[in-house]
Amino acid sequence: MDKNIEFKKKVVEVATQKKAELLDTIIKREKEEIDQASKMSEAGNENWRESREEEVIERADMIAHRAEDVEKDLQTLKTIIVDTPHEQVQFGSLVLTSDQYWLIGASLQAFQVDDNKVIGVSMEAPVFQQLKGKTKGDTIQLGEQTVTIDGVI
Repeated sequence: MDKNIEFKKKVVEVATQKKAELLDTIIKREKEEIDQASKMSEAGNENWRESREEEVIERADMIAHRAEDVEKDLQTLKTIIVDTPHEQVQFGSLVLTSDQYWLIGASLQAFQVDDNKVIGVSMEAPVFQQLKGKTKGDTIQLGEQTVTIDGVI
């Protein structure tokens, strides 16, 4: 297997793992919020119930929505086909710049793979709209910075 394809496969695996870990953390927090609300309610704490019940319900709902978003991103990452290199930036591309890689498909905070910085970029992100269809050697503007695409995998 080509060295670039092997690296892309590793990046997608790590990105998928990171999203899965984030989803687990969110689900755990949601469960903790619900458990706390249930315990306080069962304890008959009227003062707490009146002041916090609605707040906890709203917070749990917010966490549930976040979990849904992360689950969608996780499923999106699982659909990336890593065996085929790309010549133009599109869904599933791994874009090399002078100082980092961008994985196109789902938003993800910076992480390291083989001492390389990788950032997940959502298809809805404004930067993707600039990157879409670009090839090696093309440039985009990020604020005042000009970024050159050094490679597309």
